[in-house]
Amino acid sequence: MKLRKVTVTGADDSISPIELFSINREYPFVEFGILLSKGVGDLGGSRFPSTEWLKELKKLYDENAKSKIHFSGHICGSWVKDIFLKGIWPIDRRATADFESIATRWQLNTHGIKHDFKGVMLKPVIQYRHILGNEIIFQYDNENNQALFSCGDLTVSALFDLSHGAGVLPKKWPKPFAGIPCGYAGGLSPDNIEEQLAILEPIVEDKTIWIDAESYLRSYDSSKGDYFDPNKVAKFLEKAKPWVKYEI
Repeated sequence: MKLRKVTVTGADDSISPIELFSINREYPFVEFGILLSKGVGDLGGSRFPSTEWLKELKKLYDENAKSKIHFSGHICGSWVKDIFLKGIWPIDRRATADFESIATRWQLNTHGIKHDFKGVMLKPVIQYRHILGNEIIFQYDNENNQALFSCGDLTVSALFDLSHGAGVLPKKWPKPFAGIPCGYAGGLSPDNIEEQLAILEPIVEDKTIWIDAESYLRSYDSSKGDYFDPNKVAKFLEKAKPWVKYEI
């Protein structure tokens, strides 16, 4: 098994963007997954950063051009429907333009909700993102699996998350697909990551994968509520580090 990157998702206004760069210096294989949704708007919310936070992130990114920090955009809600049905990239330029220029991977979060899609509309969107050098990730969630195979000869990636974003470990991890880059998510935490990677290794065999964690990287404090916890993130990354074969 070759672990190519470790994605930690859900950084929001509860953490200063500069702290992400500090984490990256210690763990250069980390990728920060940033959640984006039309319904959240400019103000942000738990797990969804505000427009001002994204602007600050882009400013720091430009100032630290040699840092090689990596980001992915995780698109949620009605924007996913726009991509699937209308064939348009629906990101609100006012809210997310600053982030779009620094993300290299884009994940379409269906969260186990059945989505209609039109392959003839979807394929040109994926093709255009490829021209921009982007990797597109579909959630393989047993509800929208057909979308993954609707893009013909275009290479797309699959994230196995059978808990539909609920942070629940599966009873059994699925085997990766041949010829399709695959990632694994659902219930991974600082407390179980070593055990779960050991379970994944014989299933994945010699394939290259990535992993993604979100729910168990957060904490709650009475003064600031639910927040993205850098201590839990560091603990998760430290325990995953021995398994990483390719630093990005």
